[in-house]
This record gives sequence, C-alpha cells and structure tokens, in this order.
Amino acid sequence: MSLDIPQGTNTFLLSDSNIFVRNVRVEY
Repeated sequence: MSLDIPQGTNTFLLSDSNIFVRNVRVEY
C-alpha cells in the first residue's frame, strides 16, 4: 500500500479492515 494518504487515514482504514474481518469471522 503505497498511497499518498495521511497516517491517521491509513490507521483508520486498517482498523476498519480489522473490524470487517472480525465481523466476517463472527458470522462464520
């Protein structure tokens, strides 16, 4: 991931992905 975005946004996206993965795991 080599995008020109602020670190805060990057962290937010990473956190969102983690939450999404957790939700999918819970559904399964």
